[in-house]
Amino acid sequence: TGSSDKTAALWDPHTCLRHSLFQGAMSSIVNVTFSKNGELLMTTSLDGYARIYNVSDGTLKCAIRHDPQA
Repeated sequence: TGSSDKTAALWDPHTCLRHSLFQGAMSSIVNVTFSKNGELLMTTSLDGYARIYNVSDGTLKCAIRHDPQA
């Protein structure tokens, strides 16, 4: 899930506990999507950046400037 607290979270569907937390946004996260193979997670946020994370360890791979109004 993306959140106004500037994080994205993955949840365990069996325990309903948070599995992973992805940080780095400077504003609310408005979109979250996975790569086809499930290895990467991309977020977009109102700070004007798309961020790509490695799902297995939560590391930020890159941040790309985008137009949040588009």
